[in-house]
Amino acid sequence: RRMIKRAVEESTRTVVSPDGWKLCLRDQDSNEFYNLKEDPIETRNLYSDRQCASVISRLAGEIHRWQ
Repeated sequence: RRMIKRAVEESTRTVVSPDGWKLCLRDQDSNEFYNLKEDPIETRNLYSDRQCASVISRLAGEIHRWQ
């Protein structure tokens, strides 16, 4: 029940790039970033990994342009 309530109350914007990256930006909860080629079941959230900052920035820019 808690998860359903969270899903209704929170806005999530997601983009999956052709090169296998997935970025989920959320209003209230933690953001998520995955390398779907190496981690297809999304077990390692790379959002805080500094080496991924440029890809995250690029994909976040795409999300913001779509809004």
